[in-house]
Amino acid sequence: MKKLMVLIAACALALAAQAEGLCWLQTSHDFGAFSENLVEVETDFKFVNDTAEPVMITQVASSCGCTVPSYDTDAVAPGDTATIKVKFNAIGRPGRFTKHVYVRTTANHDRTRLTINGVVIGNASTISTRYPVDRGPLKFEHGAAMVGKVNARSIKSTFVDIYNQSHDSLRLEFANVPEFITIGVNPEALPPGEMSVLNVFFNAATANEYGIVTDSVQISVQPGGPTFFFPVVGIVEEDFSKLTPEQLASAPQVVIVGDRFDLGKVPLGSTNTVEASIEVQNQGKNPLIIRRAYSQDPAISVRVDKNEIKHGKKAKITVTFDPSTQPSGLINSRITIITNDPSQPTRSIRVVGERK
Repeated sequence: MKKLMVLIAACALALAAQAEGLCWLQTSHDFGAFSENLVEVETDFKFVNDTAEPVMITQVASSCGCTVPSYDTDAVAPGDTATIKVKFNAIGRPGRFTKHVYVRTTANHDRTRLTINGVVIGNASTISTRYPVDRGPLKFEHGAAMVGKVNARSIKSTFVDIYNQSHDSLRLEFANVPEFITIGVNPEALPPGEMSVLNVFFNAATANEYGIVTDSVQISVQPGGPTFFFPVVGIVEEDFSKLTPEQLASAPQVVIVGDRFDLGKVPLGSTNTVEASIEVQNQGKNPLIIRRAYSQDPAISVRVDKNEIKHGKKAKITVTFDPSTQPSGLINSRITIITNDPSQPTRSIRVVGERK
């Protein structure tokens, strides 16, 4: 009570040289760090009516549904104090927060902004739901940076949220970073109980590859945390959007002779590799460039006898199957062929066979 009286007195002195109005005893409150298990925290914001007339609160609105204000709708007599109670619901909201409540009264048409902030230390259930990838004291939103489709001459970024569930500040150290990847964390020091963002930039121009490009970055959590590899995946595509009608008319046109690579029957006892081939023809005017032919199946390797095919000419694509990777059963895989044909730059061809 003594502290409140001192604040009211200070408020009155501060307004002595000003026009009459409302004096807020505080417009911000820091809850500090607290456990999500508290469910809800609250604080009071007070103002003194320093006008000569009764004042009514006409509107109180919050910036988020997790922040709920309440107040007395009765008029505040001159010299009296009004209270606006603000509650914050912490459930499912780990990390640092800043929320606002906006107040209008009959004494002033401008809004007064009240601010609450703090840090919610997430409980195990919330963290496992929002950050399911466990890396010791750090929890990751995703186990890899999925960049998606990237123009072959462009740089694209993606972001992965990470959460420091420890009680210490942490930092990340990066090693073995591929040339086409730039990676960092914001902020560099990860405060306890707070969320940070892993920033990943994928430079397709220096990746020197088309189609699905996968690599990884070594990350060490310091001090004393784990070291692990974090995958980065992008799909590099050629941009044909700026080709003129004349360029499209003379563009290469890929024709694949055959709809599958048929390995036939591969004897169960055999460890010898087996091959199958198809032909690729260019029916367009300009040379057809095979940008890449590959399979994501470790049992299948692919080779092309020539990467540039002139009008009317052909190239041969051969797949090789390694029986040691598949002891038995049906062989059912795919290869991807990427060319500079703007009408169908990516083609997928099946690889079939059987071990028996």
